Amino acid sequence: MSRAIRLQQKKKQKVKYKVGQTVRVQYKKEKVGSRSYNEQAGSQRYIITRIDAKSRRHPLYFLSDEKGRELSGGGFLQSQLVPIDLGDTYRGRAIKKYTRGGKKYATVRWKGYNSEWDTDVAI
Repeated sequence: MSRAIRLQQKKKQKVKYKVGQTVRVQYKKEKVGSRSYNEQAGSQRYIITRIDAKSRRHPLYFLSDEKGRELSGGGFLQSQLVPIDLGDTYRGRAIKKYTRGGKKYATVRWKGYNSEWDTDVAI
């Protein structure tokens, strides 16, 4: 049996994630028995904007950041994405504390994000 016929007989991979779902990009393949989630996946969250699964055996996922800017350079495979559930707690550190109108605030730098994502949070 030729290689081309064997490839045609293989099934297409099912689409695992949905448009609008929030994911992180996995930098490297997980090792068996590995526990370190933070080192293997980036901290920045992305949103799936579209999926190309029609002409491919493995679906490609196209992502945008939380400000709506689409990532350039092509799509990602399912094995490169880690689904996340957005909770109420995010990692960050206070880079500046100040008082305005008698209320205390802190400027927070979120883990995995640059300075354009800094936000002011009431303490």
